[in-house]
Amino acid sequence: MSLLPLEPITHQPDLEQQEWSPDARWRITITKSGAGRLWREPATDLSLDEMRARTWLITGHRMNAQGVEEPLPAAEMQQLQSQRH
Repeated sequence: MSLLPLEPITHQPDLEQQEWSPDARWRITITKSGAGRLWREPATDLSLDEMRARTWLITGHRMNAQGVEEPLPAAEMQQLQSQRH
């Protein structure tokens, strides 16, 4: 099962924020210049929390409560990894 968008995210290098809809079918991305885009996600059986956790593990970053990207603390990364084994 793929977690990739149906088309490449073309403004990823200057990505400022992203968030998924509660049903995890849509993602909105916003660039540092303020441009926004809505992406349709492929169907999945994964919960929104699981999609976030996998994204954090892959990228080593997460979005904080203010919606700003920050490095994922090592202890939190280890905890997420241990939950998947």
